[in-house]
Amino acid sequence: MEQGKNNAAYRARNLLVAAKNSQDSLKTVDVWKMALANSNDPVESFEVIRLIELLRSELRSIERILAKQGVPKQTYSPHFQRAYQATAVENVNATWSNFRGNITNELLVCLQFSEFILKEDEPEFAVEQIEKITQLIQELRSGLEDPDLDPELTYFVSQQISLLERGLRDLKIRGSKAIQKCYVDGLGEILEHSDILQDNADTPIVNKLKAAWGHVQSATEKAAQLNKSVDTWGRLLERGADVVDQFAQLA
Repeated sequence: MEQGKNNAAYRARNLLVAAKNSQDSLKTVDVWKMALANSNDPVESFEVIRLIELLRSELRSIERILAKQGVPKQTYSPHFQRAYQATAVENVNATWSNFRGNITNELLVCLQFSEFILKEDEPEFAVEQIEKITQLIQELRSGLEDPDLDPELTYFVSQQISLLERGLRDLKIRGSKAIQKCYVDGLGEILEHSDILQDNADTPIVNKLKAAWGHVQSATEKAAQLNKSVDTWGRLLERGADVVDQFAQLA
């Protein structure tokens, strides 16, 4: 079956396949780190657990949609139970061999059919755009080493880095919803701490932060052009564009 839509079921299936292909001898937490986190992204075990829980949340969402669409529960529920067993977080330090068998071919086929039952067909984000945001995050982190930086600004930028990194990590699991949440959360933080940004408007680190959010805004706009939920994206952009523009015009 060829991919016809980019949605939660498609992403969940790909992530479970990636985990299934991992070696039995590995720790379960390491398997999910490789499957769910971005390559070369240093993440702690508690963050891997958060990502696993996020995947479980997406699986529950798929189940609810299948039920709403009138799909008989007995045709998918047993397979989703195997998915929940595979993504259990109670003993992530156990070897993967204890969980791998739960990712059955039947489960993967169930998710493959679910892909076509779900109405969502989300946009793909340009790799170049994501890479640029990643690069700016690295530059922001390096900028925090400046000993002359305003302590309040240092804390704010560190929180912004965490927010941006979380958005990029969640993108692999939640798709466009991750960028949407990142954008909304980021705008709220910018509004709340506008005084700090105003006081430090001419610093290199604030300029890099402006650039990072400019790329997030651009990614959001591209998603809006392709996303079928145009009204939702449109409202998001209307509320956010003015904030990002004001941020960019700080002098």
